[in-house]
Amino acid sequence: MVEGRIDWVSQQSPDSHDWMEYMLTSGPSGSGIPAAMSQHQLGVLDHLSIGEDSVDAAYRILKDGNRLSGAHDDQPKIGKDGKGQFNLYDPDGIRLELMNFHATEKPCCSPFTADDPAE
Repeated sequence: MVEGRIDWVSQQSPDSHDWMEYMLTSGPSGSGIPAAMSQHQLGVLDHLSIGEDSVDAAYRILKDGNRLSGAHDDQPKIGKDGKGQFNLYDPDGIRLELMNFHATEKPCCSPFTADDPAE
C-alpha cells in the first residue's frame, strides 16, 4: 500500500453483510499483473476471508490443537482496516484470512460507512 494511491477498495453488497475487497495492482503499462510479482504476493492479493467473533480465540484453538503446520503468520495482528486478522496460506500461496467482524482500532485510510457484518 502506498500513501495517496487507491490500491485497496472494500465494497459491501446491497441488503447484505457480505462484502468484497479489491486489491488493486498494475504492471508498468498501467494494467495487468506486474511481471516481477511473486507467487506469494499474488497469493496475498488473491485471498478469501472468514469472519470471526475473535481472531485471537480462533488462533488459540488452532495453535492449541496443533493445527498450524502449514504456512501462516506468527500470530494475529491488527490490519490496516482496524480489524484483528490472522493469515494462513495453502500450498499454492493463496491466503486464508481470519478477520474479526468488528474493528478494534480506527482504520488507516477511511472509515467504513456500512454496518459491520453480523456474526
